[in-house]
Amino acid sequence: MSLRLSEAEYHALLKRQGTSPILPGKGPSKWPHIPCEEDGWKFDSRDERDEYRDLKLRVSAKQIIDLKVHPVYTFVVNDKKIGIYTADFSYTEKGQLIVVEVKNPANAKERSFRRNCKLMWAHHGIEVVVVVRSPRSRR
Repeated sequence: MSLRLSEAEYHALLKRQGTSPILPGKGPSKWPHIPCEEDGWKFDSRDERDEYRDLKLRVSAKQIIDLKVHPVYTFVVNDKKIGIYTADFSYTEKGQLIVVEVKNPANAKERSFRRNCKLMWAHHGIEVVVVVRSPRSRR
């Protein structure tokens, strides 16, 4: 027995299962991320959305203030813009600005991400807090 799906149905099925299409030469994604939305914000993964929920609770408990979603930081050298970095979140806690990035264990080690963290420290004096969440079990 064979089942025929349109391309849209196929992608919808993959999205529900939390997997990505298998491209030639590539296996299924090791870290499936399902984009989600909450309060009008779009998040790249459920882990990022869950961190947003946790931070909202901390705002309502008055532990943190000035929560920002996807704040953008610009890197400028000699009056030339050399790049930008969009963090997942930023907030103020006890008068100190905290920038948060939600990553899975594999992506937290990426060279480009580590470079952005170093640039944030060098240009803005801000250390990026990395929240690493373990991968969810596949169902």
